[in-house]
Amino acid sequence: MVGVRFTYFMPTKILFSPGSLEKLHSEQLPGKKALLVISAGGSMVRHGYLHRLVNILSSKDRLRGLRQDYPQPDQKTCHGGCSSGQKRAV
Repeated sequence: MVGVRFTYFMPTKILFSPGSLEKLHSEQLPGKKALLVISAGGSMVRHGYLHRLVNILSSKDRLRGLRQDYPQPDQKTCHGGCSSGQKRAV
């Protein structure tokens, strides 16, 4: 790939420890929105983590919409989701 050049910057802070979800309440979150992507395995829902995380993000006014989609979305579905998000400023 001769001639391909790019710069990518994404500052990331990862909280990983017992009680990390509770620590989010006191964390200063950057930006105005959050994107949450989870696997289709179901453990996030089954153990209540997704519900807790949604509540935390909602309390911090970071959650603009919650949608459950397909495990393997096709290109049309992905483009539709992006278009919908842009229209709603999600």
